[in-house]
Amino acid sequence: MVLQHLVIVNTGIGDLLCALSEDKAFEREVRIADVKPTADAGQEQLASLEHALMAYQEKVASIKNLYTSRRHAHPWFGPLDSHGWHTLAALHTMIHRRQLDAIVRILKKHLHHVDRA
Repeated sequence: MVLQHLVIVNTGIGDLLCALSEDKAFEREVRIADVKPTADAGQEQLASLEHALMAYQEKVASIKNLYTSRRHAHPWFGPLDSHGWHTLAALHTMIHRRQLDAIVRILKKHLHHVDRA
């Protein structure tokens, strides 16, 4: 589910960056409820995340200047330009990377205990 959430968020921020960098309004309101994963998210999300991150990198590489005059509101942080959204994407991914590392540690510990039983 964490991976699916990252796919949703990074895809959305990539689209938002492109709109702002072209001085276009991003027509969707950013809402926390819209980036929630589904309970049936599975292993396929790993490939989806890889694709989403590659697409995000390509979009960012195509933008000449992330310091845009146009901004779009984040529900917690208010109006951000492209640079702000890009920075938020990095911080957001880092937070969830730590979460994923913790999940892996817990699963390994659990599996280790199961193997001993």
